[in-house]
Amino acid sequence: MKIDSAHYIKDYEGKCKNLHGHTFKIVVLEKFNKLNKINIAKDFGELPSSQGVMEFMKEVVEKLDHKLLNEELKEENLTSEFLSRWLYERAKKIIGGEFAILVQEGDGGICVYDGKSWWLGKV
Repeated sequence: MKIDSAHYIKDYEGKCKNLHGHTFKIVVLEKFNKLNKINIAKDFGELPSSQGVMEFMKEVVEKLDHKLLNEELKEENLTSEFLSRWLYERAKKIIGGEFAILVQEGDGGICVYDGKSWWLGKV
């Protein structure tokens, strides 16, 4: 899913301390432990595989799209790491099983949170 939102990082020394916006890409990564006989864990066309994931995605868009995330989530230092954890905590109330949340800022930074660790990268 995609949301267009603004944020700032109050205590950051750099341009991101100023109000700015992104098209955030948010993905629920579902965990699969086996491949079938043709090496597919799940057909991408069948994802998301649960009603819970679809409910969560709809809820996120309604709450965060075209919003100032700092105000909506009551956090002055709104980072992708914070957002991914906030999304994960909200999703685990709706989604069963193991999963992770991926947040991508525009076409650049990527953050994945699995409930324990953050994985960071850049496109």
